[in-house]
Amino acid sequence: MKVLKVVAENSYEVKICKTIFAYLELAYMFYQSAHWQTHGSEFYADHLLFQRLYEGVREEIDQMGEKLVGVYGLDQVTLTTRLKNISTLSNFLNMEVGQKTYITTAIKLETKLLEQLKTADTLDYSPGVKDLFAGFANDHEGHLYLLTQRQS
Repeated sequence: MKVLKVVAENSYEVKICKTIFAYLELAYMFYQSAHWQTHGSEFYADHLLFQRLYEGVREEIDQMGEKLVGVYGLDQVTLTTRLKNISTLSNFLNMEVGQKTYITTAIKLETKLLEQLKTADTLDYSPGVKDLFAGFANDHEGHLYLLTQRQS
């Protein structure tokens, strides 16, 4: 497979791509955990909300991973690299059991991901990468809306 290297492998653009990828994977794990751990009077609604969120993110992870391989090479998606990046970004997570905590943490997570996507929008990516990020931004603005409505 011939890899199209648009920018240097250690550039700021690649770093932002890998950060977005890590936030997507972190979101998937967080939402799935919240889906399993939700309880209380809003159990059913929250259980379905978190399922909707993690199922949507799962496809984005696959798209992002394939884009990283296709544009920047196989080294960008090794398990070791992915785990290190996820661990680095996860320090703000609060997984105390409680619906309010889950929603508040999910809002922080979506906000951080959207900040990275906004930064990416200012960089010189290929049209395909920009298009992928625009789709992610649209989806995660929707996630943020659902979560803020749930918080109210």
